[in-house]
Amino acid sequence: MKKTQKTKNPNSTFVCLGEIVGVHGVRGGVHVRSFASDAKDLGSYGILYDEAGQRQFQLTHLSAPKKASKKSEAALLVAHFAGIDDRDMAQALRGTRLYIERSQLPPHQNKDFYHADLIGLEGRDTAGHSLGQIMGVHNFGAGDILEVGAQMIPFTTAHVPEVNIAAGFVIISSEALELETLEEESKSE
Repeated sequence: MKKTQKTKNPNSTFVCLGEIVGVHGVRGGVHVRSFASDAKDLGSYGILYDEAGQRQFQLTHLSAPKKASKKSEAALLVAHFAGIDDRDMAQALRGTRLYIERSQLPPHQNKDFYHADLIGLEGRDTAGHSLGQIMGVHNFGAGDILEVGAQMIPFTTAHVPEVNIAAGFVIISSEALELETLEEESKSE
């Protein structure tokens, strides 16, 4: 499964594969957080786009940093793009999300899906009642989380036992809903 972040348009033909999170050096290098299952796959799709699909980015170099100064930097890649030749140009790209056209993704295997497929689906409890739409799929380091309405649900088979892309919904277990309720109660105390 590919890791993606939420997009503004859930029916978009683009899928987010990474984000420029900082600069590297003085020659236009950037640090990129890849959302692909294998981080270096980011370089195998060719042209990358901004969220609007208007600006194109051609990778000329992609590698893991030689030495990460912080643990969080170990998961970042160092990238160079054609036409980005100095630190100021690289700094201007900070926060830019990198997309590919959905048609560039390999076909699904069996019951696999991309995180982007989940965005816009309806979250339902085990009785079939709507809990809201999936607004995003996040990973803050401890596993994938579904943003369903105002709730954050751990995306595990125990908490989301059924994903039905064709029918447009996921089932969320009562245990996951109890976790969310317990977290809200502990915050109010």
